[in-house]
Amino acid sequence: MGRLIISCCITAAVLLAVPLAGFSQRITVNGKPAQLIVRAAGKHSLRITLKPDSYRPDASGNPALAPLQNAVAIRLFTCTKPTRKTLNGFMIWVRPHPLRVSITTVHGQPVQELSFLPDGRLQFRLDDQPVLGMGEGGPRPDAGVNWRNEAVQFDRRGVYDSMQPRWQSGAYGSRNPAPMLLGTKGWAIFVVAPWVQVDLRSKDLGYFISYHPAKTPGVQNQQNQQQNNGKGLPPVRSIVPGLFDLFVFDAHDPAALMKDWSLITGPAAMPPKWALGYMQSHRTLASDTQLQGIVDTFRQKKIPIDAVIYLGTGFTPRGWNKPQPSFE
Repeated sequence: MGRLIISCCITAAVLLAVPLAGFSQRITVNGKPAQLIVRAAGKHSLRITLKPDSYRPDASGNPALAPLQNAVAIRLFTCTKPTRKTLNGFMIWVRPHPLRVSITTVHGQPVQELSFLPDGRLQFRLDDQPVLGMGEGGPRPDAGVNWRNEAVQFDRRGVYDSMQPRWQSGAYGSRNPAPMLLGTKGWAIFVVAPWVQVDLRSKDLGYFISYHPAKTPGVQNQQNQQQNNGKGLPPVRSIVPGLFDLFVFDAHDPAALMKDWSLITGPAAMPPKWALGYMQSHRTLASDTQLQGIVDTFRQKKIPIDAVIYLGTGFTPRGWNKPQPSFE
């Protein structure tokens, strides 16, 4: 029994021109029975999930998403013939061998085409327009290169990105990746699971590659904090082999895309009022008397202050200074 691959044809004519004999097969991922689920998300987006039958999501939900209660529009355990569905202003085609999901608007305007490949990669279409997104920061500068003279990367095409978070002083900010791609020709994809690396080196095709370390990372502590043992990445124990859960957006209207994005991930949290005022940061702390004395000095001089910060965890020259990563 072969694995299922989802293919989307841009038009029905292209789809139906393919012979259908012998296409019946059970959907599988990672060698196990699986199912494909398609639901509406926002007004201009779809949620597509390919998951093992045995996987039961945590009832508490995904912390990256707002609570979503959209009904299932397509659920396939086998793929014996092309399936077509009109949903949320989209025309969706699903067919096997390889399993592809094709998404256009109801007026025939292409949005995206996804293919779940047998080797575990998720393939999607690229075009001749820039791809934005993927979080903060860009590629690590080559050794000896003055990063101040390098162009800031906005268009993500042409590179392979490991999507590895990192702090970096020799660049315009740290790398804080997010698996949200926005194609400026009118599409966007947000991968909820798994954590992925992104390959945009091909001119016409992009690939999401599931993150899975060659070995189980060790626990980070004070002694090995400079090592990269999976910092900022999901723990290995949370990985569900074969699972793909993602959103596809019609981004021809950027404002509509961002509205759907806010509905799916939740509105931006507003900071509390006290966080908007002055904060006094202090690097030494010898005693409770010193702590209270600093605050009293601001009161006596009638200087507004909303927070006092005392640095510790290995950075202070004296006083309270527990080694990182202690929170005692």
